[in-house]
Amino acid sequence: MKNQKKGVTTSLVVGVVAALAVGLVVGLLTGPSLLGVGTETVTVTVGGTGGGVQTVTQTVTVTVGTQTPVQLAGNIEVDGSSTVYPLTEAAAEEFMNIHKGVTISIGISGTGGGFKRFVIGETDINDASRPILKAEAETAAKNGVEWIEVPVAIDALVVVVHPSNNWVDCITISELREIWKPDSTVKLWSDVRPEWPNQPIKLYGAGPDSGTFDYFTERVVGKSKASRTDYV
Repeated sequence: MKNQKKGVTTSLVVGVVAALAVGLVVGLLTGPSLLGVGTETVTVTVGGTGGGVQTVTQTVTVTVGTQTPVQLAGNIEVDGSSTVYPLTEAAAEEFMNIHKGVTISIGISGTGGGFKRFVIGETDINDASRPILKAEAETAAKNGVEWIEVPVAIDALVVVVHPSNNWVDCITISELREIWKPDSTVKLWSDVRPEWPNQPIKLYGAGPDSGTFDYFTERVVGKSKASRTDYV
């Protein structure tokens, strides 16, 4: 029988998914204390007909918690989004404080870079700022990697200009599209609006392995990963 590797992808879906508790990450890593199962005999008194009572003895099984937490040991490998990294780092630190025998390694190779490792079973958790893609899910299935997606927060994607830029106080999505589309000819601010100065636009953005890049290009340009490349 083929071994099945189970993984978790923590998804920080930008501006789309409603926020769930960040503690979900901690809960997944920390886990419950060890529970003990025992039996207890209880006597139940119920009302009978004619004002009488009937005593019934019933044996039930109850679950009670012990005082001993699970003693875990081993390594957990995490990679993926730099956006989700601070959340995972905080959760990992708390988890390792509780479980001294566990080491959690966290990489920051971007959402896409992390998924490349996750779908072939190299990592246990992938931090992501977008949902897993269909092609990635198919690769995971081929490699026996079972996964669940856990939204942990929402994130605002913000476009900013340099403080010395005193002419841009608002810019439209269509103007951003003209600036960032793959075949854009925009080089000066005046190419965007004639009343803006003839000064060059210096562009800065996320790399192509970033989930933020995927989201920005999909929502602004209209197609995921479609972007001009002459930016820092």
